[in-house]
Amino acid sequence: MMRYIAIKTEVNSDGSITISGMHKITHGSSGVSAEWIDVKIAKTNTIEPSKCDFISFDDKESATEVLLEADLDSDNIVVVGVEVD
Repeated sequence: MMRYIAIKTEVNSDGSITISGMHKITHGSSGVSAEWIDVKIAKTNTIEPSKCDFISFDDKESATEVLLEADLDSDNIVVVGVEVD
């Protein structure tokens, strides 16, 4: 079985790269927005999504749909499948 998470990369002003995972989705009057958390500090457990700091999805299409709703379809964001036994 696979679970899917969204990962974003950013280049900082000092040239370092930050890799973040989608942490929270907010539906507001201005639309859908996403909050991200640095992978270095995130608790990750895609087998039990409630124990994971990343939002995980049952299928790639659901993750992609959220990214499109939040207008986050860019080259620095990808949906990654994680194998769950």
